[in-house]
Amino acid sequence: MPQEPLDLIWNCSSHNDPELTIETLKSQPENWTDTLINLNVLKPGRTSNYVVCEVCRTHMEEVFRLESPAGMARHFMICKNNGLIEVPKERLLRWNIDYAPILQALSNALKIRSSFREIIKGHLWDLGFSSLPGISRPAYVIRNIDMLQERLPVCETGALFFLFGSSSIKSLKVFEDKNIFELRNLLFLKDGAFDIEFLERGVMASSAEQIQDAPNIFRRSGDSYCVRYNGGKPFTLSTVDVGAGYIHKLLALPGKALSVAEIVLGTEIDMQDTAFSDSGDVADGKAVSEYRNRARELIQEIIEARDGGDIGRLEILQEEAFRLEKAVSESRGLKNRPRKAQSGRERIRKAFYSAYLRARKKIEDADPALGEHLKQAISGGLNPVYRPGSELVWLT
Repeated sequence: MPQEPLDLIWNCSSHNDPELTIETLKSQPENWTDTLINLNVLKPGRTSNYVVCEVCRTHMEEVFRLESPAGMARHFMICKNNGLIEVPKERLLRWNIDYAPILQALSNALKIRSSFREIIKGHLWDLGFSSLPGISRPAYVIRNIDMLQERLPVCETGALFFLFGSSSIKSLKVFEDKNIFELRNLLFLKDGAFDIEFLERGVMASSAEQIQDAPNIFRRSGDSYCVRYNGGKPFTLSTVDVGAGYIHKLLALPGKALSVAEIVLGTEIDMQDTAFSDSGDVADGKAVSEYRNRARELIQEIIEARDGGDIGRLEILQEEAFRLEKAVSESRGLKNRPRKAQSGRERIRKAFYSAYLRARKKIEDADPALGEHLKQAISGGLNPVYRPGSELVWLT
C-alpha cells in the first residue's frame, strides 16, 4: 500500500516512458494527485485517441470527435455491445512525470550550485559537483538503470549515484566502490514540499558508514578534512588551511592537469590565454568577468556562513575574497593601466605552491609515508597534476 504521493512516482520509475491515466490518478488517496501537480512533478501530456470502454471494461476502442452546431466538441467511442458512448475529455488526457523538481531538490540537498545537465533524455542526469560537507564528489541521477548498462561509462569515477526505479544485481556491478543511493529511501514530503533536511542527513549518514572501511581517504567533514593513507591511522586537517583544499582538488581528479588559477581562484581560467600570457593583460575581459562572478558568489556564501554560525567556512571564504580582491587590484599598474600578465601568473603559481608546501609539511608530520607519496606523485608547473602511479583510489 503506498505511503505517500511520491510512491506513485517511484513505482513508475522503472517504466521506459511512463504515462498515467485519469483512472490511475483517481485510484490514489485523496489530494495526492493535487500534491504532485503542485510540486510540478505531474504534468498534463498528450491526448489519447484510444480509450478502454467505460461500460464493458474489456476492450479498447478508437475515439472520434464531434462538434455541435454551436462549436462544442464532444468525444465518442463505439462499443459493439452498447453502441455509441460519450467519453469525457479528461479520460483521454495522459499525464507525464517531470523529474526536474526532484533533481532540483536533490541538488539543493547536496548544495550543488550549478544547473543539472540531461545526458540521456529522461534517464541520466549530471547534477554537478556536491559541496555538502564530507561529500565533495560529482553526482549523477539514473532512471531505469537496467536499460542504461552499456551507456554508463560517461559518468565520472568515484561519483555519487542516485537511482530511480528498481535495479538488478548485474546492473549494480557497474558501481563497485562507488556511493549508490535509492532516491525512494531518501526523499519524502513534509507539509507538501520536499523534505530536503531528511535527504541531506540520509546522504551524509550513508556516506559516513562507507568512510570507515576506505584505506585512502581525503575528504571534507564539517570544518576539517579526514585523512588516511594506505589503511593507516586517520588524522585531520583544518579547512582553514587552503593548501589542504588544493591537495584535495588534485586527489579528486587523478591524472588531470589543473591550472593553478583554477585551483587558487576557483575559476576555470586557462593560464595560457590572453589574460595570463606575456603579451596580454592580467585583467582582460574574460578574467574580469570571472572575478566578478566569483565575487558575487563569495558575498552570498559569506552571508550564509555568517548567518549559519559556520566560523571555519567563514574564514575560508573571507581569505578567498581577500585573494580575489588582491588579484584584481594588483593586475592594475601605474595610472590604473592593466599590468602585463607575467607577474600575475607567477604570483598565482607562488600562492599555490606556498600553500601546498605548508599543507604537505603538516601531512608529513602526521603521516610521513603520505607526505612522501604526495611529494613523488604531485608534479609542478603552471598545471599541477596528481599521478599516483598505481591503482590507488582516494575517497574524496
